[in-house]
Amino acid sequence: MAHTLRALTHLRMGVRIYALTILTLIMRTYPGLCRNSADLFDSFVEFLNSKRIPANRKLLLDGVHAFLQAFLVEECVAIGPLHVASFSIRNKHHTRINLASSTHPLIDFCVLGSQPQHSSKSSLYSPEKFLLALSGIVSLFLMSASEEDSSANEKEWAE
Repeated sequence: MAHTLRALTHLRMGVRIYALTILTLIMRTYPGLCRNSADLFDSFVEFLNSKRIPANRKLLLDGVHAFLQAFLVEECVAIGPLHVASFSIRNKHHTRINLASSTHPLIDFCVLGSQPQHSSKSSLYSPEKFLLALSGIVSLFLMSASEEDSSANEKEWAE
């Protein structure tokens, strides 16, 4: 993982594109593990805010979409007690089984680089980190919109 994050800042564009493709695949496949990686969050936000991003807009949008899916955590509302009970009148015996899901992840060790965060919220919910991520995402959309406008203006001049 450290090599992939480092590859996002490589001098060659092909290496950065390959790293972005791998990270997109990892964030789609293992969003729960990615959510706990502060290194992944910081490196991806730094990549989005850099001036050397790939020109392939579809790849960038896929990466941003996977990033948002991995780091946005929906707060679930408990509907009621999640218990199953079984009983036997003949034996005068009953049991109670708790079906509530555990709040801690099943894999709780350093898989993707940084130490896991034990909070239920991802790094995206920190105001400073949210603003950094938002600035990178907004700049990406602004560049895409300005390129579309300039190509539309070029078509008008050609006609």
